[in-house]
Amino acid sequence: MAVATAETQDTVQPPTVKDRIVDAARRVAHVSHEVRLAKSVARDTIEDGVYAAKRALKRVQRGVETLEDVKDETVRYVKRQPFTALGIAVGVGLVVGACAGWFGATLRRRSSAAGS
Repeated sequence: MAVATAETQDTVQPPTVKDRIVDAARRVAHVSHEVRLAKSVARDTIEDGVYAAKRALKRVQRGVETLEDVKDETVRYVKRQPFTALGIAVGVGLVVGACAGWFGATLRRRSSAAGS
């Protein structure tokens, strides 16, 4: 049995002007699409940043309002009970002073032990 083979010659023809124009139009369309996508991503990122900044600003404003409320309550308390407020201030001062003294003594002991 004989096998018939047909030889075909594949010749590559250079692209015509029409083919080049069509290819260029496809590339332009692709680049245009990519630019639109990049623009959309940039817009979304900017909007997210603006939203996060607005939320942070609101949080800071609430914190400032809270601090103002605490300050007003403290002033009101001191005006209503000045001797109690004075006692609290003296007690806090003594505790802070004792802690500072203890901390200083500890540092002096460590530095003298290290120098020996």
